[in-house]
Amino acid sequence: DLQAQSDQLAEEGRLLDEQEAAAATELDGHLAALRASVAEKEREANDLVAAGEALADKRQGLHDELRAATAEKAKLEGRLSGAREELSVKKGILDDMRARLDRSESELTEGRRKA
Repeated sequence: DLQAQSDQLAEEGRLLDEQEAAAATELDGHLAALRASVAEKEREANDLVAAGEALADKRQGLHDELRAATAEKAKLEGRLSGAREELSVKKGILDDMRARLDRSESELTEGRRKA
């Protein structure tokens, strides 16, 4: 009777050992899958970080270009303002010359008529 109980306990122990080994194998498979998933997520995260850094670099480049373009615009606006002032002065001189020419022509016409 004790021998039968001992044999039965030994068989139950063996079955439990087999179940434990099967469970350990299954857990090892799950752990390997989780490790692979974590590694993939880390690669994706690294790719996203790299993309974010590239976008930040591009944004900085565009910001620098905008700053340079704004400075160039201000420079050109200054030149345009100077050119407008110069044109205004020259137009005034031209208007004065036309007025003197008109007066000279009038005086000449008047002189011819008197002569």
